[in-house]
Amino acid sequence: MTATLLTLITVLVLGLSPQPVFAQAADDIKAVMRIETDGQPAMDMGYALGQEKMRLDMSLDLSIVSMTGDNPGMLMIQHAEKRYMEWGPQQLAMMQRMRERVQGGGGQDADSFDPTTLRFERTGQTQQIGSWNAFEVLMHGSDGQEGALWLTTETEIGLFELSARAAKSASMFRNPMTGGGGGGPQQFQRLRRLAEAQGLPDGRVVRIVSTDNGGGVITLASVETGPLPGDTFEAPAEYELTQMPVIPGIRE
Repeated sequence: MTATLLTLITVLVLGLSPQPVFAQAADDIKAVMRIETDGQPAMDMGYALGQEKMRLDMSLDLSIVSMTGDNPGMLMIQHAEKRYMEWGPQQLAMMQRMRERVQGGGGQDADSFDPTTLRFERTGQTQQIGSWNAFEVLMHGSDGQEGALWLTTETEIGLFELSARAAKSASMFRNPMTGGGGGGPQQFQRLRRLAEAQGLPDGRVVRIVSTDNGGGVITLASVETGPLPGDTFEAPAEYELTQMPVIPGIRE
């Protein structure tokens, strides 16, 4: 289950959850996910979600902005260097071809994980997570796999809802330039199947915990709705535009 949960962490960060979009999809959203894994220092990932736009602050030094709709594009903003790279529709199409080439040859989608074997058990344990009162649900698999989810009924936006909103925009991140190329589909298949599990109590998931092999935790540290500043999805005016690196063998 550690592999499953850590895959879930990765996929949530990339906005690939297959859960349905929640009712407040029209609102702008600002949120922070905190990721802890393998004894490493906690890493905060900031999200800003507008209409057909998304900004992911991966660190103090790096932000990625994606835009969908009639004129899709992507920005990679490097704050320490005060520079950014920009991809328009043609560049994105080129990167899509590169991703297809990297993932070519297939045959890696099989996964023996069966979500119908999962069962969920409320432990009665409660905890304050962010501003919410949350309760613990253990997740058991038929092969001795275990994990824990923390849910709350005090927010309409949890990890699954947030990632569902991000899914369309974040699809641009799944390319070799940003680390989403080879090896992804097989792992993502597992998450898609995990979504088929039944019996999870009512509530929104605000923490996911892996309990074996070193463990891993992802927490929804904060979330709020409301209009975002107008420059949220732009590179600062004083930053320098730099050219996208040339990728051998790939042409526009």
